[in-house]
Amino acid sequence: MPKPSATTPFHLIYGGDPYLNEQTVRDLRHQAQRKHPDAETIELDATNADHYAFDEAVSPSLLSERSIVIVSNLQNADDKLGETMVAYCKQAVNNPAEASIVICQHEGGIKGKRLIDQLTRAGAGKEDIPDLKKPEAKLNFVLAQFERHNRRVEPAAAQQLVDVLGERTGELAAMCNQLCFDFDDNPIGINRVNQYLTSNAQVTGFALADTALAGHTADAIVMMRSAIEQGASPIALIGALASKLRGVA
Repeated sequence: MPKPSATTPFHLIYGGDPYLNEQTVRDLRHQAQRKHPDAETIELDATNADHYAFDEAVSPSLLSERSIVIVSNLQNADDKLGETMVAYCKQAVNNPAEASIVICQHEGGIKGKRLIDQLTRAGAGKEDIPDLKKPEAKLNFVLAQFERHNRRVEPAAAQQLVDVLGERTGELAAMCNQLCFDFDDNPIGINRVNQYLTSNAQVTGFALADTALAGHTADAIVMMRSAIEQGASPIALIGALASKLRGVA
């Protein structure tokens, strides 16, 4: 998917695949930070934040004239917070040069839809995130991940990644990123993908430890990076290696 635009000061990220939703928020946040390096970044959870907290977050402070405010769980905002946000959205859109950047994250669904409509009418930019439920959407996601690195992937290789990891978007993205990091091939072919998936998909700490103790250092390092990218705890990996070493001793 294309990178979101940071031209408007007020953003709504609505629904879709949770990983893509988070990725869009990260992209907008990084764009705002590059444009306003002196701005303070403030995170609010609409589940428990009130309108006073939002007012304070978007107001100039001693640290900076503007801030970058990330509001999660917008669907849980109470009426007073919603009214304050709508009022600020109108103000920010009319005077973007001096406005703080607001990025709101909504999980999708009916809850909080009225506030979404009010903010959209007030001038907020809304991005509807795809849900990646259809096979072609998953395939396009893989192609886009390689494009983010200015790389290409063969269609058969992209389909293989979808077939193996298509139900776990975060792991799928991590695998695409790691392939780009580890290999210079352009495009990445199916042989590289199969080689990588065989040794790295669902890698465990004990498999990594077995590879390291067998003397395959390079393979162990690749497995370790992949495991961490897929969310494995570094402490668990160290524990597995220590257990194997104790067994050898």
